[in-house]
Amino acid sequence: MTSKPELHRPGDASSHPLCSRRAWQAGPMEAEMLNQSMPMELKDRREEGAMGGWSSAKMERYGWTMKDRPGVFMEVDKTALLVDKQYQRDGTKNKIAEIAKHWSWVACGCLIVASRPDMRLFVIDGQHRKVAADRRPDIKTLPCLIFEVEDVKQEAEGFLNANTLRKPMVAHEKFRALLMAGNPHAQFVNDLVSKSKRTIRAGSDGASVDCVSALMRVAQESKEVLARVWPIALLLCEGRLLHRDIIEGLCYIEKNCKNGASLMDAYWKKRVLHVGYDGLLMGARKSCEYHGKGGPKQVALGMVNAIHRGLSKRISGFED
Repeated sequence: MTSKPELHRPGDASSHPLCSRRAWQAGPMEAEMLNQSMPMELKDRREEGAMGGWSSAKMERYGWTMKDRPGVFMEVDKTALLVDKQYQRDGTKNKIAEIAKHWSWVACGCLIVASRPDMRLFVIDGQHRKVAADRRPDIKTLPCLIFEVEDVKQEAEGFLNANTLRKPMVAHEKFRALLMAGNPHAQFVNDLVSKSKRTIRAGSDGASVDCVSALMRVAQESKEVLARVWPIALLLCEGRLLHRDIIEGLCYIEKNCKNGASLMDAYWKKRVLHVGYDGLLMGARKSCEYHGKGGPKQVALGMVNAIHRGLSKRISGFED
């Protein structure tokens, strides 16, 4: 019987031509030649011990520990998987419904499961996926990585580690993934930003766009409104942070204008630019403090008050 060939990922040190057995058993002269051409990353690994790992001495020096043993992969009947509400978060109904409606095995990945001494299986990480799968008669089993635990305490610690040590995706990282996945709202936002000479990334300078979540929310509600408001938002924020409140507040006002009124009308556009970046944000802040809560509506009402201040004319739809 032919054995299955060992696979090497691109970029893995073990797949590098200098990592062959011959390279590591070369004579002094040949070894020196190989050493000179070897990438620095591989030199570091060579000095640290067996390829890709730290030496035992270094692990002892820095106090590295191994909390538990590796898990075992199994396909498990979904009805055999239990959820312990003593430490698990409350399930989010909307999230469960969304997963169930648009099930993806790639997104599902592998559930992390604890095997207790009594052989019962409890989900440590993957509660929403398990409950969503329960709603689908076409799903019988779920891929699970099963770890033996001594008690519920160790199980709860595993839950904390699984949910706190991982770094969540920040907004601009999620946006890049949506863009590559062909999301139409992300493509629309990207087109707007690309033409503005700004870049979607974390930052508070005048060249970055950090409020991508706000842009996505507004685009999902109305691309037309965002497209109308975008030019005046750029003028207001020129050389400064593209503030989330500026985007959400102006879009809320534009969306709720009546009788054909618009912030793009020459009169209101001139007035908005006169009030300016600081004036609009101050009005938004005062409104949120007065109402005791934030949100696009409160932000917009504060901006409207700042725009109306000293005028007898009112934006149609915001006369009160």
